[in-house]
Amino acid sequence: VTGGWDYGLAPGERDDTSVMGWAAQALKAAMMADFYSDPEALLRASKLSVKGFQKNAHADGGFGYVGPGRGGLSSVGTLCMQFHHAGNYPEARKTLELMDTWKPVWVGSMPGLKLGKGEKPASASAPGVAPGGSSQYYYYYATQAKFQAGGTTWEKWNAAMWPEYVKAQFVEEKAIADPKGEMQDIGWWENADAHSDRPVMDTCLAALQLMVYYRYLPTFKAVDIPDEVAATAQESSDIKVDVNL
Repeated sequence: VTGGWDYGLAPGERDDTSVMGWAAQALKAAMMADFYSDPEALLRASKLSVKGFQKNAHADGGFGYVGPGRGGLSSVGTLCMQFHHAGNYPEARKTLELMDTWKPVWVGSMPGLKLGKGEKPASASAPGVAPGGSSQYYYYYATQAKFQAGGTTWEKWNAAMWPEYVKAQFVEEKAIADPKGEMQDIGWWENADAHSDRPVMDTCLAALQLMVYYRYLPTFKAVDIPDEVAATAQESSDIKVDVNL
């Protein structure tokens, strides 16, 4: 048993880091919700999942697709190891260092991209773009991994992410009526990369990254959040969620 997963959850020796990412997140959710009748089995599966990611880890940091590598799926391996009590393992720590060079940019000419004079949209091969051609998919994991790491790792990423995502958002003015019949603006994102079902998927990935403050809370310390987020995050009706790393 390798500890990983492949397409269709088929048994075998092929450990697909992308598939493992979704499976490991589902496993973590089941553990948090006390969903399964055998918690010991969930714990064993959690420990085995770490071995699956380690199999695809590069010695110098990074995770590959079905073997050691240093591409965009590095963010998937890092976050999932964090979720399964392995955030301090060398594979995760070295990959966080590798991702220090990444920049949260939007690839290609989107409909609403706001560029300055002489500024050109980033290409998939531009410096700082997560390698592999699926940047927003990779950044969905990278944003969470950096948030879980905290400190300057998160602060640096978040400071760069907010303005880039606002710049890339396409806003349609007075596009939809609210329950009172008043017309409201709507905003969405579309990424010109090789791996998304845009614009719906891209909008979901971007929104989930911008909401990471109150989707998750690191166990070991309180998180400083902007005032405009704090007001929403601390509504009495909100459910407080702890990832229990």
